Amino acid sequence: MTTLDVDDCFQDIGCGIGGPARHIASLSEANVIGLNINDYQLSRARILTEKAKLDHLCTFVKVGIAKEFLAAIFMEAFSFQCSDTVDCATGRASCL
Repeated sequence: MTTLDVDDCFQDIGCGIGGPARHIASLSEANVIGLNINDYQLSRARILTEKAKLDHLCTFVKVGIAKEFLAAIFMEAFSFQCSDTVDCATGRASCL
């Protein structure tokens, strides 16, 4: 990962409940925009981010295809997967 500045903006693709976004924001004070398709996860991300007092750095947006963000300039983009926490029988994530 590159060195981040407070003026940088990250894009967290498939942000889930926003853990990595909050972590990056807390370490770097860079802005992070989390993109996701799941309303429940976005709601949890906003609540947890407000509790962590990072809502001035993290924004969470519901998108299907991120066309409107393709024209924006981001210093970095990242995506983490937690598929190992999904119960194969139910398809539900245990991390929620």
